[in-house]
Order: sequence, then C-alpha cells, then structure tokens
Amino acid sequence: MENLFHKLFFTCEEATMKAEMNEQKALSGLDQMRLWMHMQWCALCTLFSKQNKKLNSILSHNHQHLKEVKVDDKTKLKWKSALETASTDVPSKNN
Repeated sequence: MENLFHKLFFTCEEATMKAEMNEQKALSGLDQMRLWMHMQWCALCTLFSKQNKKLNSILSHNHQHLKEVKVDDKTKLKWKSALETASTDVPSKNN
C-alpha cells in the first residue's frame, strides 16, 4: 500500500523539484498529474511554486535588459597575469 502511495503522490521535495522543472520544460502527463495532486493538499509547496514563478519572471525580465560587457585585450592580459601569479602563490595540498 505504501509503495502505491509513493507511485501516486510526490513528496514535498519531489514536488518542489518538479515545480521548478515545470517552469523550464514541460513535464510528462503523469508527472503533471502527480504535481497537481500534491499541490491540491500542500499549501507550502503551492506557495513555493507561486513564489518561484514570480522570481523566475523577475529574473527573466531583468536578464533581458543586461548589456554585453566587452573587455579589451590589455585588460584581459592583466587579469590573466594576476590569476597566474595568484595560482602560484597557493600552497599545494601535499605540503
């Protein structure tokens, strides 16, 4: 009986993961049904899903307004040199 329950219903952890996945791509019909059933009785997962949709919408909107930043070759060489110097200053794990 318990095995049947787990096949029909998501845990909260599974439901939040599937809700996030559902924002990115369509779930299978079975997963959509299981997610809908979970959301019918779990207020916390429903709240998470609503907040997650809102957050994704805000981030998507802000991402569209970002401008591409270009770095000149001289600055790239400076950064590369600084990183190489910093990496030689790091002690190895074997010491």
